[in-house]
Amino acid sequence: MLNFVRKYAKNIKKIEKKEKKQPKKQRDRRRNSAYHLFHFKRCTESILRRLFEFSRHSAVERAHSKPHSLKSRAGLGKEKIRNFDESQQDVSDLVVSVRNKKFYVVRMYLAAQSSFFKALLLGSFAESKKNEITLTGIDPSDFHYFLEVLYGELAIDESTVEGVTLLADMYDAPTAIRRCENFLLTESKKSLKKKLQMVTRYHLENLKKKCLEEIKTVTGHLITDLRSVLPADLNDLDPKVMADLFKKSISLH
Repeated sequence: MLNFVRKYAKNIKKIEKKEKKQPKKQRDRRRNSAYHLFHFKRCTESILRRLFEFSRHSAVERAHSKPHSLKSRAGLGKEKIRNFDESQQDVSDLVVSVRNKKFYVVRMYLAAQSSFFKALLLGSFAESKKNEITLTGIDPSDFHYFLEVLYGELAIDESTVEGVTLLADMYDAPTAIRRCENFLLTESKKSLKKKLQMVTRYHLENLKKKCLEEIKTVTGHLITDLRSVLPADLNDLDPKVMADLFKKSISLH
């Protein structure tokens, strides 16, 4: 869905560039067309509505799907770095409720970090007028650490990275995604197989490149066999990752 929105935005830019090349009279006539403006507004609102509904449905779906055997273990025995409770009420302007747990946050800051929240909180949705919104299908602990990362805290470790990456991908928060991927690249001790699973789910291109570089074939020294990094069900592997693994296998023989 997010890729659809990005493609739509690119198409709009192409249209604008094309219009600039047209004679001014013709360009003005097109821009002043009531139909053109109305159609653009309707398309934009439709896209935002679909994005919000898709994300809410996706959240519930991911929370109960088999891939989420990467379950949210964030917060089990880990101390919170920053508070988002009632103590922050005087410096916040929005309450986000997740499974009846309330998080007091700054609306504009959340919107600046995530295209999902920007559309939801600053767009034409009813939520843009509310002081409290509810998110469904996600874990409160995951959301707490996700917020900590957005607020610049060093909240990513082995126990939180999967849950934070899940929400960063779901809500299209590039800064959080980048920090999670950097942790997986430089600090994480997770197995190569687990990292490839995350590559498939969250399209982490830099991590994919590193994982492929670490795969070698038997040549007389310690090696990682290709078979050891494949999931039991190959349907769980992204077709692009599968193709890259196949190419890697051929190059090593």
